Amino acid sequence: MKLIGSVTEMKIRETLIYSACYILNNVVILSFLEGMFGPISSAYVLSHTPDQGEDFYVVLVNGSIVVSFELSRSCEDATPENFVAIEVEQYRKTIRGRNSQLKLAIAMELGTES
Repeated sequence: MKLIGSVTEMKIRETLIYSACYILNNVVILSFLEGMFGPISSAYVLSHTPDQGEDFYVVLVNGSIVVSFELSRSCEDATPENFVAIEVEQYRKTIRGRNSQLKLAIAMELGTES
C-alpha cells in the first residue's frame, strides 16, 4: 500500500507512536516481548480490544513479527497469555479493511525508521 501523507495517515501515525510509548513503558508487556524476541527496537499496537477482565493486543514487534496476546487486568503482575506470533505477510493476508491495511503499512514504515 502506497502512503501519501494524508490527514488520516498522520492520525494513524500519531496513534501508533503513542502506542509504542505505551508498550515500551509497560514493564509487564516489555519484559514479556524481550523474553520472547530479545531487545525490542520498536513495538506498535495494531489492535487493542478491552474485554471484561483482560485486554487483547496485536503488536508489530521490531517491524518483522506480529504478536497477539491477552493480558489480565485483575492484577498488576499478570503475564500475557494465549500468545501467538506470525510473520507480517501471513498477518497481512488475515486483515480486512483499508484502515487495518493502512495501519500495518504505517507501522511497518515506522518500524524501519527506528
